[in-house]
Amino acid sequence: MISNPGRSRLRLFLHTVTVAALVFGLPALHAQTTTPTPQPPANSTGTKPVAPLDPTLELSPFVVKADPDDSYGALNSNSITNFNAELGKMPISADVFTSAFMEDTNSATLEQMLSTYAAGAGIGSAGGDVSGSPVNKPMDRGGGDSVSAGIQLRGLGAAVVKQDGFMLPSAAGTGLNSNFGIERVEVINGPQSLLYGNGGGGGVINMIAKQARLGRRAEGSLKLQIDEYGHYLGQFDYTTGTRKVAFAVSLMKRELGDDRKWIGGPLEGAYLQMAFKPFANTLVRATVKQTQFNRFLQANLTLNAGSTAIDARHGLNLFLLLATDQIEKATSGPSGAGVIANGYLNWENYNSYAGAFREEVTRARLASVTTETTWKRWLATQLSLGYQDKDSRMSFGSGATFWSPNASSNPIPGEWTMGAGGTGGSAWANQPSDSRSLRFSVVLTNDLFGGRGRSQTITGVDYTKGNYANENYAYYQADANYDLVRNAAGNRIRMALPNPTWIVTNGPVKYPFFPVATQKITYRGVNYAGDVMNVTDPALVSPQNPQGVTGDDLFTHSRSISSGVFAVNFTQWNDGRLTTLAGVRYGRSDSRQLAGDAVPEINAQASRVNFSVGANYALNSWLRPYVTLSDTNNIPAILLTVPTDPLENPAGIAHSVGYEVGLKIGDERGRVSGSLAAYVVDSTNEPYNISTSVRDSINPSGINGRFRAAAGTVISVDRRSEGLQLAVTARPVSNWRSRLSAAFIKGTINSNTSYAPQYNDAFNANAAGQVTYANGTIVYVRPTYLATPGTVANAGYIPLTIAALSDPTNVYYANPDPESGLLRASNGRTILLYIHPANGAIRTGVAGRPISEMQIRGVTPPDQIVTSRAGDRTTGYPEISLSFTNTYSFREGKLKGLRVGGTASLAWRNADYYYYANGYAPNRERELYVRPNKALFELMLGYERKLTRKLTWSTQINVTNIFDDYDILLRPNTLTGYNGTPSAVYSNQPREVTWSNTLKF
Repeated sequence: MISNPGRSRLRLFLHTVTVAALVFGLPALHAQTTTPTPQPPANSTGTKPVAPLDPTLELSPFVVKADPDDSYGALNSNSITNFNAELGKMPISADVFTSAFMEDTNSATLEQMLSTYAAGAGIGSAGGDVSGSPVNKPMDRGGGDSVSAGIQLRGLGAAVVKQDGFMLPSAAGTGLNSNFGIERVEVINGPQSLLYGNGGGGGVINMIAKQARLGRRAEGSLKLQIDEYGHYLGQFDYTTGTRKVAFAVSLMKRELGDDRKWIGGPLEGAYLQMAFKPFANTLVRATVKQTQFNRFLQANLTLNAGSTAIDARHGLNLFLLLATDQIEKATSGPSGAGVIANGYLNWENYNSYAGAFREEVTRARLASVTTETTWKRWLATQLSLGYQDKDSRMSFGSGATFWSPNASSNPIPGEWTMGAGGTGGSAWANQPSDSRSLRFSVVLTNDLFGGRGRSQTITGVDYTKGNYANENYAYYQADANYDLVRNAAGNRIRMALPNPTWIVTNGPVKYPFFPVATQKITYRGVNYAGDVMNVTDPALVSPQNPQGVTGDDLFTHSRSISSGVFAVNFTQWNDGRLTTLAGVRYGRSDSRQLAGDAVPEINAQASRVNFSVGANYALNSWLRPYVTLSDTNNIPAILLTVPTDPLENPAGIAHSVGYEVGLKIGDERGRVSGSLAAYVVDSTNEPYNISTSVRDSINPSGINGRFRAAAGTVISVDRRSEGLQLAVTARPVSNWRSRLSAAFIKGTINSNTSYAPQYNDAFNANAAGQVTYANGTIVYVRPTYLATPGTVANAGYIPLTIAALSDPTNVYYANPDPESGLLRASNGRTILLYIHPANGAIRTGVAGRPISEMQIRGVTPPDQIVTSRAGDRTTGYPEISLSFTNTYSFREGKLKGLRVGGTASLAWRNADYYYYANGYAPNRERELYVRPNKALFELMLGYERKLTRKLTWSTQINVTNIFDDYDILLRPNTLTGYNGTPSAVYSNQPREVTWSNTLKF
């Protein structure tokens, strides 16, 4: 619901828009009879725009200017105001990646490009890389699929990514945006929301599609590429334009991957944009794109040898065992499993043992139509409509088990065995999503005060609605027609498929099971059909159970909406010597989620007026200081599950306010352009990721389950980020292009947060301290352990008591965790989970009780568990970073056609996460884990030769990490430090060589 103050703000905003239209529009009407025909403004670099065949083709102020292909610089941008404006005159800093830069650096994905070449950017959790098996490789699943992971800018949470300024992008896979079909990427720094609705406090990323341009000669290219691991690329591009119609076409087939066996997979794409002029004053641009990515995901497996008594390596991650040289035997203790994986486990395949059992298939589609009309020389409109959807299906291989030959639970004794783990181990998740976007805007262009000011004002409305689902499916026994088996009453009998197993004694198997989401299968002579795991019952629908679910398996449906009205004015005073930017937006954000368990709808809503004001002044022809103040809101998730904290409270909607001063640099010849910015951003209600270990201490999975099944790891905190950022592109001479990005970031947490631990192990007991069943009958047990209790005192049975469960010397000791009170694996826990057919369960079935009600004695969990402390440094990014790229082309002499380039990437003080060096305690200080400093170098070597007047051949070799400089880092456990089980990660990616050949015609 919108409050009365919100309606008042809306009325105030509408009045503001009306006044702005009068102030800037009426002078424009008057100007039509007195002002000569306006000419395209000269940009600050003095370079000449590429002229179309017909001057009237570029009347629209919305046109996206083409970048020169001999420079990394971009002189103009539409991302800040939606109309074309010179970056050097804007009081906002931006970092632009042109097609020439993407081509030279062989940048295939948005995430890889920004994390490598945008100083201060990072990929990972908003709270640091806190998981035991972190996203550590380019093809690892993760990044953009949740609020706790994604592209970080200026040390703040995941940034918002947009396509063509108004719609959600068409991601090729979960957490992976391909640069296919993209002409340039613009990172608009700071909290900017005027045109984007919601945006991260660090900035907004705008991916601009390849443009079909009227009046351009036909040109095309065919590119073939292969790397040292056998991954290939074939891509065809063609564009042509007459005075009325233009086309841009791209077709691509490639295999994405890294140095690991099978991880990644084939990506296919088709792209088409058509531009045409049905009328002299109207340009219509239609875009369609489709990609399909069949991807093998990493499997972070642990060794199952039965117990640590049999093998000390039991329960340890395979990558960690490789990193600590424990493949042949444990460093201490027994090594009953022998040589792990029969000696076939290596650095290439440690993530590959699940094969296609860790498969994700994603089909993504995008379509948009934009109509731009220039009604008068002072009036233009733009209407943009967009739709995108993604159908992603992922198998449950993350729950796979890796058994040693002698493990007691190994289903194929004597062999190294892989198999599905848990109920529905051969299941998969359907994760469809879609979004619809609209933006309508009006641009008024006019002269003010007798021509002393040239003003452009844009007003408009926008709307984006996204839908997302995450539904678990499993195989159940079916008849000859693949219909689920039913009983005499006609009800389905849900007999699940036995968990598949297969032998890996001689190494991993690529295809051990059916392709993901195959609906009908025959396994071991029995028919099975896929069906949703969490069955719904309309009779159960209520406010407490809005979907009528009968279980707690994933069956999540969410909807997110962002909408608003906005007005932005950009005015150039005294021939552009002074420029001002002012804007205001009234927007609403609304995220709602229906969870897979019986809980009320999760909701996060906000409505707010946002603003941006700034000024830019020319001290001389090459130096322009500027200042800006802006703010934004950020929906914690759009198209995604609403993130929740450890008690399933939804993450709020963040609000960020940013202050920025800086210098714009640019000479009149366009040889240098860029900016140096000093900024401060204060954010409230920012999403911040905590470790699953901390979440499980707050809300453990006890004998009654967890308090609310959708309990998450995202909390809300206040944060501040301040620093310096430099982005400069240069062309010292016509055949030398250069790009420098550098950043210093200091980020801190500004709020203390903590949670009371939940007691989720309550069981029935009487006043005498005797354990009972649900109906009050006393539970009797044998003095020597027997997993099945009795109900009467005969044959030596005795009552089970709380005292016995609390006694470490008793065979029925329940083994409570001292930090959370969780009853860990033990004889006592096994007994408490027993359900008697007549007397009912021993456990109460109720989770979420106060920890003060804990029944087991001997441990005293803390009253509060700290999740953040004011003054903590934020994590997940380097404090100081630099990326410097140079390319030089020889245009004469014996080396004519040769080009040489490379990149130096440096980073210092890359903070990962906080950990407790000596174990968790409420008042104990944490330590910050910082990764080693980074110094990586890339090489680019190319050659170009003109074969005929219209045909040019070029070849190029790219080498990343040319000195193969990387280490395996052993990182401390978040709660137990180096005394617990560490995690292992790569410090850098190993060297990789890629060879490309291109024919241009």
